[in-house]
Order: sequence, then structure tokens, then C-alpha cells
Amino acid sequence: MPGFDWAGLALLAVTTTGWLLALSTLSGLPVPGWAALVLFVLATGAGWAFVVRQRRAPAPLLDLALLRVRAVSTGLAGALAGYLVLFGPLVLVPVVLARGGVSTTTAGLVLTALPAGFAVAATGANRVLPRAMSDRTPSVLGTGICAAALAAALCLPLTPVALVPLLAVLGLGLGTFLPANNAMIMGAVPAASSGTGGGLVNMTRGLGTALGVALVTLALHLAGAGAGRWAVLVLLAVALAAVGAAAAGPAAVPPGPRRRGGRDEA
Repeated sequence: MPGFDWAGLALLAVTTTGWLLALSTLSGLPVPGWAALVLFVLATGAGWAFVVRQRRAPAPLLDLALLRVRAVSTGLAGALAGYLVLFGPLVLVPVVLARGGVSTTTAGLVLTALPAGFAVAATGANRVLPRAMSDRTPSVLGTGICAAALAAALCLPLTPVALVPLLAVLGLGLGTFLPANNAMIMGAVPAASSGTGGGLVNMTRGLGTALGVALVTLALHLAGAGAGRWAVLVLLAVALAAVGAAAAGPAAVPPGPRRRGGRDEA
């Protein structure tokens, strides 16, 4: 019986860690500039080797056939963007408010509007939206709300008074989108691959979290004056990518060997 794919695990770890370290290097770490290029090349090479390994390994770490399922591939892309947009403001808001002379206590209180909005939508959306609708509909609706909130943030001053409702609306959009999106992914994964599907969702969550911190930090480091606006623009671009991923998903996930049921299980 084939053993665990340790080589695949090592290549995947080098790929993800290398890309994140490269972004961190560009964000102001006191290391030579060539180090970022070396890390990008190393991570890209490891990623290519990982794909080759998964195609040839007798017991691959990741069944690449799963990624050819449209609900899985578009769902994971949307999840990556969604978690990036969720965690990016956790870096952006305190920095922007601190530069404006706002206390850390006030900044923390302002930031609570985001998880509060997320919690309300994640627990209440399935009670408001018709249960007969597919998971794609709340996904598109949620990502659209996120994009609208971030577009408004480009036009309004980044002050506590403006940020509280904007963050609350952003949280509502993310809380509508992410549970439905995750349910769509798991609903398209066969029962035999449910562990792999859950692992993919969790890895995507972790990568989105790390990328949200890294990309916002990079924007704040490189943009100089008006860095807050540039960081919001980055988040808006990612939110629009999430809209595209949600819209590209299937209108309904065909019943498979195991259908996880709905948004209650996300």
C-alpha cells in the first residue's frame, strides 16, 4: 500500500512559505532586495514540482482531478479572495487610524464592526434568504456587497465615523458569501475525498489570511502618501475577483455520492 506523500507535503510547504516570505521581504523586511527574487523563483519552482509530483505519485497528497470540478476550483478561488478581504482590514484600519491620531482603543472598537457584521450575516443569512436558492446566489450577493463597501471606502474619509458602517457592511457581505461558498465546495466533493476537500478549504483560509496581511502591508509600505487609499484599492480589486469567481460557479451543484446539505453546515 502506498505510503504518505511526504515529498508532496514538503514541496507544498516550500511553495506557500516561499511566496509569503517573498511578499514579506518586499514589505520592508531588512534583507537584500535580491532575496525576494530568489524566494519567488524557489517558490515557483517548488509549485511546478508539486504539480508534477501529484500527477505521478501513487498516493498523491492532492487529487488534482478535484480542481477540475468547476464548483471546487471557482469556490477555492473565491474563498482565497474572501478571506484575504476579511483579514486585510485588520492590518489596514489600525494603521490608518493611528496615522490620523486616533487612539488604539478607538481603533480596536471601530474594527469590531467587521466581525460583528460577519457574525450577523453568517448566522442569519440562511434564515432570511430562500433555502431553495443555490449557493451561488448568496455568493454573488455577498461578494457584490463587499465590492460596494470597498468602493465606498475609496470615496469617503477613512475616519471612525465612516469606517464603522463600512466595516459592518463589509462584514455582512463576507458573512453572506463565505459560508455559502464553502458549502458549495464541500457539496461538490465526493465522499471519498471529503478529507481532502476540507483540507483544501482550510488551507485556502490560512493562505487568504496570510495574503491579506502581506498584501496590505506591502501596499502601505510602497505607496507612501495616500497609502491607505492604495491598500483599499488592492482590497477592492480582490473583492471584484471574488465577484467573478462567484459568478463563474455553477448555478447548482449536482448531487454526488455525498451532498453536505446546505449553508447550515458551512
